[in-house]
Amino acid sequence: MLTFPHPTIIGFVRHGQTDWNVTGRFQGSSDTPLNDLGRAQAAEAAEYLRDQLPHIRWAAVRHSPLQRAGETAAIIAASIGVTDISALPALSERHWGVAEGRTWDELTDRWPKLGVDSEQARNKIPGAEPLDLLDARGIFAVESTAVQHPNQTVLMVSHGTLMRSTLSKLLGFDIGDVPNAGVLVLVAGFEDGELRTELVARSFDGRVR
Repeated sequence: MLTFPHPTIIGFVRHGQTDWNVTGRFQGSSDTPLNDLGRAQAAEAAEYLRDQLPHIRWAAVRHSPLQRAGETAAIIAASIGVTDISALPALSERHWGVAEGRTWDELTDRWPKLGVDSEQARNKIPGAEPLDLLDARGIFAVESTAVQHPNQTVLMVSHGTLMRSTLSKLLGFDIGDVPNAGVLVLVAGFEDGELRTELVARSFDGRVR
C-alpha cells in the first residue's frame, strides 16, 4: 500500500437504482429519484461499509446535489452514524446533452450516425459534457478533499460515469462499470506535491464492458 504523511481515506458509492436505470435512459443532470430497489441498495451499501470495512470509521459524507445521490447518501449516513453530510457540486453526473431522458435506441433514431453504443460514440452526443471537463471535476473533488481532510475519512456518493472515468484516470486502470450502490475505497495523498491514489477495497468485480 502507498504511504503518505497525511493520508485521506476516500470512499466512493454510486447512487441506488432509479426507474430510468431500469429503462436504460440517460440521466445525467436530470434530477430523478431512487426507486424502492434503489433505497434497498443504499442500505446494502451501508451494510458493506459497516460490516466488511469495520476498521474504517467514516467522519463525513459528501454527495452530488442530484436527489438520487442525496437520498442514497442520507440512507447510508443514517445507517453508519455520520452527521456531517453535505452536497459537493463537483460530484454531479456528466451532462448528456440531447441524450438526457432518451434510451440509446431513441437517440440513434434521431442521430443514426452515432452508431453502436460505445464510449467513442457517447463522446459524440450533441451537447454532452466533454470528458476532460468531467474528469477535471472528479479529480478536483478528490484532490480538494485530500487537502481539506488529511488523516480523515470521507465518503462520496456520486454517479456511474463520473466514477468510472475519474477513478480509472486516477488509478491508472479501467475500474469497469460501477453497479448501482457499488463501493470503491481509495487512499489518497500527496507525494512531492502530486496527488497519488491507490484502490484498497471494492464491493464489485469491476467487469469492463
